[in-house]
Amino acid sequence: MNDFNRFEDQLRESLRRVEPPAGLEQRILARVEARTQAHSRFARRRWLALAASVVLVVSAGSFGLHWRQEQVRRQQAEDARRKLVFALQLTSEQVSRVEEQLRAIGVQRIDVTEVSQ
Repeated sequence: MNDFNRFEDQLRESLRRVEPPAGLEQRILARVEARTQAHSRFARRRWLALAASVVLVVSAGSFGLHWRQEQVRRQQAEDARRKLVFALQLTSEQVSRVEEQLRAIGVQRIDVTEVSQ
């Protein structure tokens, strides 16, 4: 037999159909199923983590917005208080000045009567 025929025989032998071991198909399917379930659990965990992150970000944003609105309300209330104090001081000064002017011209008392419209 020549080398070429021997090579063909070896090639034919290596390419001949070999029956798979018993249970190979079930083992392969079981591995695929296990990987699919593991991937599915991982995907679920990933989505849960993403959802938790979104809830956390939205909650933090909501808290920040509420805090900022409260700060603005407090600032507005403080501004209104300062304006009221200024207006009362200004009014008090004006009333004192008018009283002094009235005393200077001899007026001791002014009677105020209500006028209906």
